[in-house]
Amino acid sequence: MGKHIQIRLGEYRPVGWFDLNEVICQRGDSVILEADNTTEVGLILSDPLQDYHGDIGPVQGKVIRTVTDGDWNQIHNNQSKAREAIDICERKVSERHMEMRIIQAEYTFDCSK
Repeated sequence: MGKHIQIRLGEYRPVGWFDLNEVICQRGDSVILEADNTTEVGLILSDPLQDYHGDIGPVQGKVIRTVTDGDWNQIHNNQSKAREAIDICERKVSERHMEMRIIQAEYTFDCSK
């Protein structure tokens, strides 16, 4: 069995375990990974765990690589798109006089979700 690490995807999403996929990285690194049929950005929260046996929860995907300088441009663009999505949602909530507050929007790294 390979090594597994704990990664946080986004600010409000649960932490999960991912296959390290022989990528060299360490706690605190940002990585690009495959999860839920999309490409995401995550932050490594743990040291690698060797010989995973499923006793810590299901493996949710695999690491592709560490984040590059070019990836940061895409990440910042996605954050701008998320801000635009929040603005649109807030406008629609206001138009409909709903008692709702929009607090968060996220895009996956590949913008498919």
